[in-house]
Amino acid sequence: MIRRQTTYFSGRWIILGLSLLFFLNFIGCAHQTMNIKVSAVAKKYCPRAILVTPFEEQRELFRKSRDEVAMFTHYFQTALARLGWPIVNRERINEVLTESQMKDFLTFNGDVAGAKKLAKLLAVDVVIFGQLLCYHKEIDRGINNQNWPTTVGFSARAVNINDGSVLWSITVTDEDSLVVPSSVSVEAHAIKVVNKAITELINQGVKTN
Repeated sequence: MIRRQTTYFSGRWIILGLSLLFFLNFIGCAHQTMNIKVSAVAKKYCPRAILVTPFEEQRELFRKSRDEVAMFTHYFQTALARLGWPIVNRERINEVLTESQMKDFLTFNGDVAGAKKLAKLLAVDVVIFGQLLCYHKEIDRGINNQNWPTTVGFSARAVNINDGSVLWSITVTDEDSLVVPSSVSVEAHAIKVVNKAITELINQGVKTN
């Protein structure tokens, strides 16, 4: 009787252990790297108005469409505005572009000289430049039953156009590997990553207004 009871409980713990491993595998795992640099000036300087330029696309294995890059720029801009940054809205930008007969705003990605010219027309004192490093859903690689996890990565820097100094910079890569890729969209993941990054900038003393 005692031996049977011991075997029964051992088997029960094995089943519970296997169930826990299955559950952890199902919900997936997350891995994030975040590198933030904040200047002493950024902790005191209150921006008058901020222009967020379209993010550049860094070419890598998973190509992004122009719409995806533009949408990520929108997520970033929205997060800044929601947390108190004085962001110039798209309507005002388009109005100035039309009046000055300048090029399409989406072509300003990486164009530092053009962005600074536009910033002066908008009476902006801080311009944010960014790169979308990776942005893709979980994809089955078909190698050793491993997947590319749902990943969002970006870098951004805020530049004071009056003297060219970098107020702050941030680089983030966030992976969230799930057994069921459709359960979390890359868009939802991107919004979560951006909100967390902007909140961390504030926690490190960056002035918003």
